[in-house]
Amino acid sequence: MVQQKVQLRKIRDLSDNLSDTFQFIRQEFKPLVKSFVLIAGAFLLANAIMSGIYQKTAFGFLDTLKSGGVGNETQMFSSLFSPGYFITIGLTWLSMLSMNVVVACYMKIYQEKNESPSSEEVWNYFIRYFPKVILFSIPQIILVIIGLVLCLFPGIYLAFVFVPFQFIIVLEDADFGSAMSRCFEIIKRNFWMSVGIYVVAYLIYTFSSSIIGLVVAGIVGVISYLTTKQLSTTVGIVMSVISIVGYAFYLVFLVSAFLNYCSLTESHDGTGLAARLETLGEKNDLHNNQEEEY
Repeated sequence: MVQQKVQLRKIRDLSDNLSDTFQFIRQEFKPLVKSFVLIAGAFLLANAIMSGIYQKTAFGFLDTLKSGGVGNETQMFSSLFSPGYFITIGLTWLSMLSMNVVVACYMKIYQEKNESPSSEEVWNYFIRYFPKVILFSIPQIILVIIGLVLCLFPGIYLAFVFVPFQFIIVLEDADFGSAMSRCFEIIKRNFWMSVGIYVVAYLIYTFSSSIIGLVVAGIVGVISYLTTKQLSTTVGIVMSVISIVGYAFYLVFLVSAFLNYCSLTESHDGTGLAARLETLGEKNDLHNNQEEEY
């Protein structure tokens, strides 16, 4: 029996969201992961490599301590906050944005066609929206940082409100002002429900990626240390492996967040219900227009 496709535009509670998240990932696993790897993979790989190089440099003092030397505090501080540190932060930010945009583009095409999109179709949407998302995300992040610095709660509140920001830019082709106001508009009646969904989905993602990431990284780390005999190199490789595994499981959070965005917009606009009623009416008309056969 063919399993029914997940209906994106419908109202969901926490249990419905998690159930549909795993059902959607299971149904769309191959095309979704393929698009995810082929498009966002370049950013993820660059970030993992840069992170490994930075970790090796930053933890170089471990090799000094191992050999019986004394670490220099100034040298340790400069190695921690080197140019590689800021490059790694920038690549991490671009990696997160690219994953958000890939999922949003995939969902946009899936919603329009009601079938799995190809990687080429997702790429065509990605190159259209990714520069726009980068540009609009800069002031969005600044607002969250200001909220965290001035008073912790406003920053946390804004972080939850802006979760669907990139989805709105892609799905609704919104400009910056429209995307900002839309975030506040759709979440105001379902804020605590959304917080619960985001927290639970994030915990699932964190727990799953940590368990598997630590196991894989532990094996790779042992092999690396036995091969290189360098603690700094081992730390760099282990951290790179953990970040790659974490990115893979981040899909769970992204899909859950997107389905919650669909739930919020459906609760606010009711477009999904209207579309289903219109389709139902069309089917009834087609049935009534058929000539009776005896």
